[in-house]
Amino acid sequence: MESKDFERQYKHLWKIIFKDKESFIDMYFNNFFSLDDFYYVEKDNKPISMLLSVPYNYCYNEKLYPFAYLSGILTKEEWALRRTYKKYIK
Repeated sequence: MESKDFERQYKHLWKIIFKDKESFIDMYFNNFFSLDDFYYVEKDNKPISMLLSVPYNYCYNEKLYPFAYLSGILTKEEWALRRTYKKYIK
């Protein structure tokens, strides 16, 4: 799947689940989307579940600690009860 088509499908999934405006979704993906920090599940080449891991640095006592903010965690309703995501969370 082409990169733009891939991103378009996941933006559409985000819109279906979260009901956000396209302008917000575009802004969010433009600022935080990276394939290196993106986890997803597909069935028959269609997106069913995803999460974005947004990297940050946390400063405590003048020392930086890397961590990730988990965002955009979603599963299509018809797949949610199947708990497909469980095998990816450790």
